[in-house]
Amino acid sequence: MSACIDRKVLQNEDDLKVAFRIMDTNGDGHISLDDFDDLFNSYGGARMDQDLWENLLMEADKNGDGIVNFTEFQSAMGQILRKTLKKRRAGSQR
Repeated sequence: MSACIDRKVLQNEDDLKVAFRIMDTNGDGHISLDDFDDLFNSYGGARMDQDLWENLLMEADKNGDGIVNFTEFQSAMGQILRKTLKKRRAGSQR
């Protein structure tokens, strides 16, 4: 998941598609809470913080259908990039 936040990945649509496919664990073309749970279970069985992931999903789920499609994922990653760049700029001006 950390690859999703890397600026170079966020700027490249092909890389975003790869990140989306990794998170879409069942391959149905959407990211859901079940996908997050499967992803966490595949990395040592760690239990995910349900509230955290529900909040992230709701933030990215612009049409309110309970799942995140690629367009919504791409938009959410763009927002992360903009927030990251804004923080870096603010930090460098101090």
